[in-house]
Amino acid sequence: MKEDMLLLVQQLQDERAKNKHLSTTHNTRTLLPTYPTSTAEPAVHVPQNHSQVATKLAEAQKLLKTKETKLKQYHSIIITLKEEFIKLERDKAEQEVLLQNKLNNTAGRANISHNNNGANQEDIRHMQDTIATLRSKLTACDGDLKKAKNIMEALRNDKNTFQKQAEEMEKEAVEAQKKCDNAQQGRHLLL
Repeated sequence: MKEDMLLLVQQLQDERAKNKHLSTTHNTRTLLPTYPTSTAEPAVHVPQNHSQVATKLAEAQKLLKTKETKLKQYHSIIITLKEEFIKLERDKAEQEVLLQNKLNNTAGRANISHNNNGANQEDIRHMQDTIATLRSKLTACDGDLKKAKNIMEALRNDKNTFQKQAEEMEKEAVEAQKKCDNAQQGRHLLL
C-alpha cells in the first residue's frame, strides 16, 4: 500500500514538473497576432492563416482535457486507496480488540494457574509487542493518509489553475479573432 502511495506521489510530482515546463514554454501571449509599430509598414498585420490561433487554442484545450483526465484518475486511485486503508484500519482495530481480550483472558488464567506462569508471561509479552507494532503501523498509516489528502488538495489546486489558464487563453483567442476580423474589414475598406 505504501508503494502505491509513493508511486502516486512520484507520478504527481512528474505531472507537476511537466505542467511547470509547459507553463513556461507555452506562453499565452503567443496566441495574439503581432502588429507592426513602424509607420512605414501598414497599420494592420493580418495573419496569413486564421487557423493558427484556433490551433493553439485547440492544443491548450486538449492539454487541459488530458490533465483533467489524469487528475480524475489520480482522484479515483486515491479514493480507492483511502477506502482500502479504512478497511485495513478497521480490521486492525478488530484484531487489536481481540488480542486485548485474549490478553485479558490470558492474564486472568495466569493468576489462576501458577504452574504455567512463565508461559503466560511470555504470551502476554508477545501480545503486548503485537499491539505496540499494530499501533505504530496505525500511526504510520495515519501519516500516509494525511499525505494522500495533501496530494488530493494539490491536485484540486492544479486543476483550478489549469481551468483559469484555459479561460484566459480562450478570452485572448476571442480578442485576437476580433482584431483579425477588424483588420480584415479595415483592409477591405482600404482596397
